[in-house]
Amino acid sequence: MVFHYLSGTQTRRIGFLVEQCPHPYLEIHPRLAEQYGLAEGDAVEITSRRGSMVLPAKVVKTIRPDTVFIPYHWAGALSANRLTARHLDPVSKIPEFKVSAVRLQKTTKDQFSPELAELQRMAFEARSTQSQMPEQVF
Repeated sequence: MVFHYLSGTQTRRIGFLVEQCPHPYLEIHPRLAEQYGLAEGDAVEITSRRGSMVLPAKVVKTIRPDTVFIPYHWAGALSANRLTARHLDPVSKIPEFKVSAVRLQKTTKDQFSPELAELQRMAFEARSTQSQMPEQVF
């Protein structure tokens, strides 16, 4: 995802970037989405051995049919790393935080976390504020 850098602490202060990607999601290929009965925007519970979270589905053809992806640019309850293993590289000691086997289950949008609802609200406000800003003349 090109709209946020690292944890997004700087990029999520810019309305245009927030508008492009206001919150995390589960990216899933159409074939895999069909297997789980998922459509764009549906609530999906993603569970690994380490934890679970509920995110909206983003159905795209640009991902492998056997893989799902969650952007890692959020912290706390919306951190994708809550689902991944805490393994460290034996030489560099850098955390793996890259992969994990997960189980998917369609659920209801009332299962979204309060943090996700807050990000959605903030994105709406950012869009509203930008539409009220006068154009600059260069």
